[in-house]
Amino acid sequence: MTTDFQKTHFAVMDLQYSYLDDGYTLVATTDVPCHLYCRMTEQPPHQHTLPSSRRGTRFTGDVRFCFTIFEDNDQVEAGDTLTHTFIKDKWEVCHDRWFYFVGTIGGVTVVSETCIFKFHFPAPPPPVPEAMTQTLFANETNRAIRYTWGTWDICHDTIVGDRLNTYGPPNYDQFCGDRQTASYFINRSFRR
Repeated sequence: MTTDFQKTHFAVMDLQYSYLDDGYTLVATTDVPCHLYCRMTEQPPHQHTLPSSRRGTRFTGDVRFCFTIFEDNDQVEAGDTLTHTFIKDKWEVCHDRWFYFVGTIGGVTVVSETCIFKFHFPAPPPPVPEAMTQTLFANETNRAIRYTWGTWDICHDTIVGDRLNTYGPPNYDQFCGDRQTASYFINRSFRR
């Protein structure tokens, strides 16, 4: 049963967001059916004080927050709904936006509004680097690679240029043959 208070007020119960390739999606869920607008700004909210009276007590420094430059974004769904979707284009990487929600119930503007949210648009994940590969060829003057009794026959009798094993990461390819022999054991640390 809807009370008189619920006919003129709403509350955001949940707020979810998801990143898209070309922007992001905000999904807000409210306690009563209403139509929401997302009021968004690029500038941090301004704080100022106003004199006010509450329950007979005068306050000279009642803190207020306001947006000076903003845009109202209408929800995707038509009419009054419990779930409200907002789709926004992406903006500059690592920039912030501040927003809050205002709305109507049955076409009548309500006095409810939400707290101010801050949304940070992050940088996309870095690309995966390509695998590093270093190929080792054993020869008489290269003492970086040695052989053992168990691998000498395998390496020596293999066709020249065959890949016998791969170590990683980074990937070290082991090629074998009668002129290019290598073993499973690498005794050299690679320096830049």
